[in-house]
Amino acid sequence: MKTIKYTNAAYRLWAFILLVSTGTSLMSQAQNTEGPDSLVYKRRVLMSEVLQKGVRVKKKNFEELLKNNPKALKNYRLGSYIRPLGPLVSIGGIGLCYVAIKGKPASAEVEGTIHNYTIRSLPLLVAGVGAFVGGICIIEFSHELQSNAVKAYNSSLGAKKTTLLQKTKFGITPTGNVGFYARF
Repeated sequence: MKTIKYTNAAYRLWAFILLVSTGTSLMSQAQNTEGPDSLVYKRRVLMSEVLQKGVRVKKKNFEELLKNNPKALKNYRLGSYIRPLGPLVSIGGIGLCYVAIKGKPASAEVEGTIHNYTIRSLPLLVAGVGAFVGGICIIEFSHELQSNAVKAYNSSLGAKKTTLLQKTKFGITPTGNVGFYARF
């Protein structure tokens, strides 16, 4: 059995990798803190929900929150409208696959003997698989539209929140003097 000896440089490299990975995870956890009014989008397989402070926000209330952002409201509504189409298209694809695999029974007479066989349609099978995958894509697209609406709402909250310290500047004022000035 061969043992691996690490040099001093290898130990430094492993320590650096450990430090960077730990620091990155800590920074990402620190950045994920939610504001008091921010929303969280929880994704489920077929259904999803918008949460504020851990409580589910009703669709009507969420649409009222988005009334100041028409693009986000349009995305949310579009996602709500196309969501039911996804499962229907997927179920239709499963049905097409079933019909294609089941096939049609047929028989032929070859040299005086009758042979029974099944005619299966490959294009119908491919169409069924495509419809199934398309239905899943529709579901994911609706999730993405609604998630983007929540992100747009949260980003509009962040844009409004500025502190007095961020509004206060030190330097040459607009009138040409040196000192502090603030804009409200």
